[in-house]
Amino acid sequence: MTEGADVARIIAQILGNPDTLGEDYNIAGRQAITWEDVLTLYLDELEAHLGTRPQVVLQDLDSFCLSASSVPQVIYDRMYDRRFDPAKIGGLFDLDSLTDCRSGLKTRLRAQLAGGGFLSMDWRAEALRDRAAGEHIRLSEISGGKQKLRYLHHRYSPRKVIQTMRAQ
Repeated sequence: MTEGADVARIIAQILGNPDTLGEDYNIAGRQAITWEDVLTLYLDELEAHLGTRPQVVLQDLDSFCLSASSVPQVIYDRMYDRRFDPAKIGGLFDLDSLTDCRSGLKTRLRAQLAGGGFLSMDWRAEALRDRAAGEHIRLSEISGGKQKLRYLHHRYSPRKVIQTMRAQ
């Protein structure tokens, strides 16, 4: 994970540099962070913001794919344990000047929580995730009758009905 402003500075360093023509680079910092570390950081920040720690339910791949908007991308992403090597870019850019990925992630998450501006909720996917986790959302949290119906349909309709509709 690399801060967007840092990525922009690195790209600016590459552009127009005759030594970089025809080369490819991993634009990444030296620090590696696991998805488990990211999850823990998010849970800690959400708990501090909400006053309660959110419950996380991990799903198997098939269950998760039921609510995914791009199943091939989900499957592809899980085929590889990616670790990017920034050594090549380190010859052009001072990697020590990059924002620490954990502190940068915390800062961005705090700003997002404080400022809002979240994308609209995909109530179909949320209903399928709630179904898998055995959870229920308060309908008052969903604005608009159409979105409430979408949530209710995907949360409570038999799986065969949902799979048939998705295949069409």
